[in-house]
Amino acid sequence: MPIEPAVLLYDEQCELCQAGVSWISALDRDRRIRCLALQGLDVAALDPRLDPETCLRELHVITAGGDVLAGWEGVRHLLGLLPAVATVATAARRWPVADRAGRRFVQAVTASRWDLMRVHGRTGHAGTPPRPPGALSPFWVCYTTEMLLRLPLVVATTVRQLGANATDWARTRGRRISLLDGRLTICFLTGTPTALVPLAFGERFTVAVYDGVAIDPGSSRMRRSLGRHLDGLGTGLRAVVATHAHEEHVGNLDWLADRTGADVLASPATAALLRPPYEVPLGRRAVIGTIPPLRRWQPIGDEVATRTGHLEVLPAPGHTLDHVVLFDPAEGVLLAGDSFMGETFATPNADVDGDRWIATLERLSALDVTVLVEAHGHVHTVREDIPDVAGVVVRRDPKEAIRTKLDNLRWLRAQVEFGRREGLSDRAIEATCYPWGPQWSWERKGLDELARLFTRGRFSRTQVVRSFQRRHDDVFPQVRAVRFAATADPGP
Repeated sequence: MPIEPAVLLYDEQCELCQAGVSWISALDRDRRIRCLALQGLDVAALDPRLDPETCLRELHVITAGGDVLAGWEGVRHLLGLLPAVATVATAARRWPVADRAGRRFVQAVTASRWDLMRVHGRTGHAGTPPRPPGALSPFWVCYTTEMLLRLPLVVATTVRQLGANATDWARTRGRRISLLDGRLTICFLTGTPTALVPLAFGERFTVAVYDGVAIDPGSSRMRRSLGRHLDGLGTGLRAVVATHAHEEHVGNLDWLADRTGADVLASPATAALLRPPYEVPLGRRAVIGTIPPLRRWQPIGDEVATRTGHLEVLPAPGHTLDHVVLFDPAEGVLLAGDSFMGETFATPNADVDGDRWIATLERLSALDVTVLVEAHGHVHTVREDIPDVAGVVVRRDPKEAIRTKLDNLRWLRAQVEFGRREGLSDRAIEATCYPWGPQWSWERKGLDELARLFTRGRFSRTQVVRSFQRRHDDVFPQVRAVRFAATADPGP
């Protein structure tokens, strides 16, 4: 039976198809074309000659006369229905060379559209057919072209971010910020050459003191700065706590405890990592410092007593397997350590386990958090009793921030899983995880590549891909992790 107007069947999950439909909507003033998405459409009921798989492979058009056209024939028919571009269809009918060129172009786009979609991160969607075998050359050509187009903007954004990093560092260098009527104090630590990290990448170093408990007291190269803060904090520390065993968090555990009489509290997994021999990569050791052996410590348990109450201790593997966070349910304060480092996931090191981090964020998102304190200098809250502090307080609902990060990690995992099923390389999967379209992806491209360069790939977007390949029995490539693999809880 003739269909009026002509019907275009398209893949709603294909970015190229969406663009084509947008052009048709703009040019089809006489409404001679009806565009129907294949998703959720009963194709056989529309026309028994069609099946969904065939329609997904290439464009199909049902003409007003009832004919079914596929590929270039369908495109040529649609062009003829749009006055603004009808001359293209006329030229193809008159000149065989134009017709062959159009056919080859449509065939090339059809064969490569899955690869071209990946440039904008379009992978892992339900109903997407398997990638046709062959090289990824169309993908890399398109990816490189978009990179060159974005390059001036990336450079300008990187320069702006370096300036913002310098401003935030200067604002907070050596400062001590008191919040919640003195219950929470954030001390900004500095040192030489540790300042290179906040200046280049924006990750400042802090020790948080919450109701008499000091959390993550910095590295050995920040000890002089910590000592100056100690004079201002006075006495009364009950405990010094490590959230995990990275060197910028644990270098002053014993030192601070010796000077205050406080107990050192750590999880058994963290304490196991702090027994020699251990290895800190050369670049991190040169900039941040080594890890002194942990001489005395007590198991942290499920709670930490504070001056006026207690903090719940919650396992939070992901950033590292030994990570814990501290939560005050009465105040809604989450001392997150490195379990929350911004809402997007860009340049982790080889300790990161993406699956476990997702499970951790799912648990943290269920908490009634009103104040989220990161270990690297930001406090997320909308509470009116916490004043605005430039470069420190982020006016963002912490539960919403956690959910945003969780959604980003889930999306990255889907990208990685889909790429693995198709046999893509780590670099190709990385490119699909960080497409050129979203601002959150390209605006940090310059700094992320600097991190890759300075750490020789130890911190890089490629590590994001590898973070979703960790097996629960993985032993990470550090000498000090070998012992931990044998003692740590296997986690979720």
